Amino acid sequence: VAADGDMVDLAAVDAADLENLRDRLGREACPVFDAAEALFFDSDDELSIFQENGRPVSVISVDSENVHIVWRVVHSVSGPHRTTRFAGPVIALNISQHLNPKIISSVFSMRDRPTPDQTRAEYDTWHARLAREEGSSPALHSWHRNVARLIRVPAGARVLEVGCGNGEFAATLAGRYQDAEIVGADFSGEAIALASSRHCKDHPNLSYEMHDAMALGFDDQSFDIVVSCECIEHVVQPEVMAREINRVLRPNGSFYITTENYLNGMALMWAKALVTGVPIDTGSGTQPHENFFLFWRVKKMLAECGLDVTYSESDHFQWLMLPRPDPAALCTVDFKSAFLKRLFRPFGRHFTFVGVRAPETAA
Repeated sequence: VAADGDMVDLAAVDAADLENLRDRLGREACPVFDAAEALFFDSDDELSIFQENGRPVSVISVDSENVHIVWRVVHSVSGPHRTTRFAGPVIALNISQHLNPKIISSVFSMRDRPTPDQTRAEYDTWHARLAREEGSSPALHSWHRNVARLIRVPAGARVLEVGCGNGEFAATLAGRYQDAEIVGADFSGEAIALASSRHCKDHPNLSYEMHDAMALGFDDQSFDIVVSCECIEHVVQPEVMAREINRVLRPNGSFYITTENYLNGMALMWAKALVTGVPIDTGSGTQPHENFFLFWRVKKMLAECGLDVTYSESDHFQWLMLPRPDPAALCTVDFKSAFLKRLFRPFGRHFTFVGVRAPETAA
């Protein structure tokens, strides 16, 4: 019933205890919430749906004795527009003593999500910082190398990389497959400008364009192959991005998607973020958005969006995350043994999914 469709628990609190709740869960202790005035309906067993700027933010049931508090997935906020996803409460507080307590109250609700322009500005800043840290010739990451090993690009193919960042991997593909057309797309104008200045002059078959992964500005069925490395976990609606990949793929087109899997020691970092309210840093600095992904849920999401996974593998087996030891000391980057790699595949942090556009969506 929750507005976001993500109800995870339900609690009931006596109206007389609401002031105590404010003391225990006030804004200083829970920076996740903003105070927003809202009206309760003055009738028994009434459902109230509160909206902020036209967007539902909470669903609270009110009867003559209790204010029922719906817990749902929200976003903790530790700075302007920086979000980390976790479950938290929507709480009714500050019942006025001189009015019917079911009529007027104050609701703590999620801060407004950043606008696309705000998110783009944050990613522009993030990419500019990353460019300074990496220098003019950044190395490819392990997920890029995995895709490079697995991908097959026939002559004349049209290849799209969604979330190309600094453009290094798209340039690698352009150099390796000179008879193919390679297009890199990214949400950040800073990333696109940087990639274009670095790589386009050396690769006539390469171009970079600014596009939102959730609204790719390309024609239907316009690419033979779509690649996306470590992007989908940073998209607010990853299923929308998956449907866009499906849309731009030609019939029988193939995809190569890498993303995070937190069925490993990284889950401890998420637990810390839940407890402290500090946004998670997965290793490359705090990004504007992070999704908590488990590999089987990603595979299911892709299938529901018309992307059939035919092969998957993983690496970086982060067994634990502890305060003092170097995380690398508690991580197995990869296994030489094919048997062990297959056995421990569910626990790899970085998953690579390879597949094709589902036949029923390719008509």
